[in-house]
Amino acid sequence: MGLSLQRQPIWEASSCSVHSAQRLTFLAWFRFSRSVRLYLVPEIRKKFEESW
Repeated sequence: MGLSLQRQPIWEASSCSVHSAQRLTFLAWFRFSRSVRLYLVPEIRKKFEESW
């Protein structure tokens, strides 16, 4: 009984850290994709206008 009580907070902390890590990777990917879009869209538009 005492052993399981000691083990539980560690499991909760590890699952919480995994969740926060997933959120951090999602935020980093979102920022990266947004910056890529902000950079690529004007470049594509420029090339598109030049080809016309």
